[in-house]
Amino acid sequence: MSAQVTITQLPTAGAITGTEAVPIVQNGVTKQTTAAALAGSPVQTQTFLTLNQEPTLANSRYLGATNGLTLTASSPQGVLNVTTTGALSSLVSSGTGLQVKTDATTLTGRTIASGTGISVTNGDGIAGNPSVAIANTSVTPGSYTLANITVNAQGQITSAASNTASSGTVQQVNTGTGLTGGPITSTGTVSIANTAVTAGSYTAANITVNAQGQITAASNGSGIVTSVGWTGGIVSVADPTTTPAFTISGTSGGIPYFSNGTTWASSAALAANALVVGGGAGAAPATVTTGTGVVTALGVNAGSAGAFVVNGGALGTPSGGTVTNLTGTASININGTVGATTPTTGVFTTATAIAAATQDAVRLQGRAGGTSSYVATVTPTTLNASRTVTLPDADINFTTGLGVAQGGTGRTVGNYSVFANELHVSKNGNDSTGDGTLINPVLTITKALTLIGAGVNTVIVHPGTYTENLTVTSTNTTIATTELTGANTQISGTLTLSAAARVSGLKMTNLTITGTGNTYISNCTVDTQVVKSGSNYVEIINSELQCVSGIQISGSGVVSIVGNKCWAVAVSNASANVLIKDCYQVITPSVSAGTLQIEGSAIFAASPTSNAVTSSAGTAITLANSFVLNSAGTSVERVSLAGNYSILNLVYDKTNSTFAGTSLNAIDYFQYINADRVNFNGSTSGITGLIASAVAGTTSLTLPAATDTLVGRTTTDTLTNKTLTSPVISTIVNTGTLTLPTSTDTLVGRATTDTLTNKRITPRVSSAANITSPLAWNSDDFDQYASTAQSGALTISADAGIPTDGQKMIFRFKDNGTARALTWTTGTSKSFRAVGVTLPTTTVASKTVYVGCIYNSDAVRWDAIATAQEA
Repeated sequence: MSAQVTITQLPTAGAITGTEAVPIVQNGVTKQTTAAALAGSPVQTQTFLTLNQEPTLANSRYLGATNGLTLTASSPQGVLNVTTTGALSSLVSSGTGLQVKTDATTLTGRTIASGTGISVTNGDGIAGNPSVAIANTSVTPGSYTLANITVNAQGQITSAASNTASSGTVQQVNTGTGLTGGPITSTGTVSIANTAVTAGSYTAANITVNAQGQITAASNGSGIVTSVGWTGGIVSVADPTTTPAFTISGTSGGIPYFSNGTTWASSAALAANALVVGGGAGAAPATVTTGTGVVTALGVNAGSAGAFVVNGGALGTPSGGTVTNLTGTASININGTVGATTPTTGVFTTATAIAAATQDAVRLQGRAGGTSSYVATVTPTTLNASRTVTLPDADINFTTGLGVAQGGTGRTVGNYSVFANELHVSKNGNDSTGDGTLINPVLTITKALTLIGAGVNTVIVHPGTYTENLTVTSTNTTIATTELTGANTQISGTLTLSAAARVSGLKMTNLTITGTGNTYISNCTVDTQVVKSGSNYVEIINSELQCVSGIQISGSGVVSIVGNKCWAVAVSNASANVLIKDCYQVITPSVSAGTLQIEGSAIFAASPTSNAVTSSAGTAITLANSFVLNSAGTSVERVSLAGNYSILNLVYDKTNSTFAGTSLNAIDYFQYINADRVNFNGSTSGITGLIASAVAGTTSLTLPAATDTLVGRTTTDTLTNKTLTSPVISTIVNTGTLTLPTSTDTLVGRATTDTLTNKRITPRVSSAANITSPLAWNSDDFDQYASTAQSGALTISADAGIPTDGQKMIFRFKDNGTARALTWTTGTSKSFRAVGVTLPTTTVASKTVYVGCIYNSDAVRWDAIATAQEA
């Protein structure tokens, strides 16, 4: 410019954008700045009120009105009015005293009024608290005797007066039936009236009694039997009027009988030793002869020929007849002599029972010159025809069978020998009539268990389904079947073993083992669940434990499961020691307390990519010589082991497995014949070790065919004629992979001074819609913390990490449309300190705020050096 120009001579500026250059004088030197820089300087640190929200004024606070208040602003430079509304406005105009809110916007004055018998003081509450009391009546307070009182409708006594007790006078006493002396009006005597009876003593008296219980008439009675008589035959009376004598008369040798309904008579003399036969109604009994062919039951010589005799005489010779009943122990001979012991010729040809005969035993005795067999025809009640049993002329033992020498096969009855200690259960048995023998079994296992006693402790269960819940309480009980495995013999229910027992060949729904006695299970099938809660030793061999609800081992002691299936074993007792061996299907075994060993088995996961085996801290687990496969059995599966664990010759997915405990062995992994470590034993001078660590995938190590020396990792060696193709260094101090660039370049060292070109460092950001207060942040983990829709007040705690001097941290917060309070922790180690800025104490609704910090190791503080608020 050629001349001085004043400011007013300059052209008028347009809208200020903040980028305009503006001259200023600092320390006497003219310098340039921008309009925006001038507008933001100095930095506002004061807090002040504005009418409305002013985003450009970071430290401003604006007024707001809540329920019952409104803000009314007039024109600029005018008055800001705070006005009450609704119920609060009604309170202003409703007057004094007690107030009641009668609707959402109205308050109305109320007064406590008195009712009948009630007095009220300060009913409107203005002069003091309202007081309600019962009003006094006109009665005089005090004590009253035999009081006369008056009570009002409210139940209050309004008047009372005492009375004096006094004696009374009976006006008249009347007398009733049987009494004299009345009526008495003053004094007198009441007496019992006399009757017409003459006072005195009477013998065998005849008396008359009135309704009042008085004897009105009495006379003596005679009391003497004047005559005794008898009607009805054989009894006569002598001296009937003085001293009666009774005489019975009849015929010598006869017997008395009723000749009619009321008369006795005597029969004629009966013949000696004859059979007495009744004569019928009104007729005398008589004796008859029996004819020939009847044998006496006394076995003695008696009577005359042809008579049924009792004593004396000779026995006749019967010519024929039928024996209908035989009793006693005397021998019976055919064509022999009575009392003889040696039979002569003649045999029984047919024995026919008139009624069912019951005997403990039947004995068939041979005779000289008889046939070689005995034939007995028996007609059982359950058969429609007779059956003949022919017995050979030889001894037969039905327990062991008829010997071959006697024409038999030598086989036992059934499929096994019948032992005295067995109780048999069959679907054809009967709990009421059965005794548990093979030929008479019981119907239920429950019944068989009640029959167990000394020497009888084995229950044989025949094929069938038994729907019952059983509890074995007798020690050393054996329950077995006629099958090798539980296929056709099934308990539809729960078998509980509370004492030492052996079970074989059964299929069951549930198996529960309690108590302390040793338990042995073999060749069984359990469909739903096995529970072992006792402290006993349990051995399970060759059994299908395909339990859909698992095998729960919550008791202490040793459990050995060998062979077949084993589903969902869960060990949960610190004193339990469980061995699973040689099982072809072990599904998801786990141990939360105690010890679990699995050997020589195929272990399966329940679902793909899930842990097939799990163990908790404080447990011990051994996995040896086994496979760990997915649920389909098509690939290896992972395990998750804590506590102490030992893995020997195990095929499993080690890469995805979790190991949180302590390994107890050096050789712990085999997969597709790969090993973590293989030791080659050399000469006695030492061991040559071949070790590969952290090798991922399938890797082959090929040793040179010629004599050579392998290169060591920590030794100084010279490689000759060697080419490294795409070398990968798997470990550099910390676990990781270092990939060399494909072009010529220089690697950057951790502790060296290098210049990075065309490199980007991606910050570590922790972002969430809402951060739960307090924000416990860690500078070791992230470089920035952000919330995108903060829904509550937030306190930012001190750093939990170990920051380095000059390390940077950014905080970015945005609320969910409602301003949220921000509280910054200060005054403690690794907390915040504002340097040249003011830490924001609230968010601006729906706006993002930034806070930038640098760590100051001298002050042990995170210095906040920059804040920015979205416009």
